Amino acid sequence: MNAIDQANGNEWNVKSYAPRGTAAMLLQEELARFRMRESQRAAAEMRMARRLSSARRWERLAKWTSRRAARAAL
Repeated sequence: MNAIDQANGNEWNVKSYAPRGTAAMLLQEELARFRMRESQRAAAEMRMARRLSSARRWERLAKWTSRRAARAAL
């Protein structure tokens, strides 16, 4: 029992029964969630970049094949 509980006449304090590492554990969990969100955001950005580069590559290939087909038709 701490001094505040004794002064108030309380026999026990709910806070005194909380595990001592709770705040640190919650901080670690929040950091882990932040890292997960950050990695998911980075993965989404990479997917978008891959899609864009893939679309550009297919567009170049389509242009090349159409030019080649036009030359072959002559």
